[in-house]
Amino acid sequence: MKYVPVRLEVKVTFQAKKKRQKQTAAVKTQALPSRRTSLRTRCVQISLSSAVSQLSESEAQTCVLVEAGLARQRTLEDTRT
Repeated sequence: MKYVPVRLEVKVTFQAKKKRQKQTAAVKTQALPSRRTSLRTRCVQISLSSAVSQLSESEAQTCVLVEAGLARQRTLEDTRT
C-alpha cells in the first residue's frame, strides 16, 4: 500500500461529553487521493479540543490511523537513505 507524501498533524482528544458549546474552530480537511482506489481519506486538523464534538468518533480514528501509516512510511524512507 503506497502512501501519498503529505504531512498531517492530527491531534485528537476525546473529552467527556458535557454541554456542547457553540464555538467556531479552525477545522481543516485534506483529501489524499489514492492511486489504487477512488476513495479519498479525510483527515482533520483540530486546533481547539472543544471542536472534537463536531467530529464523529470513527472519523477521528480514521485520521489517526492514516497519520500512523504516514509516520511509518517516513521512518522507512529515513532508514533507506
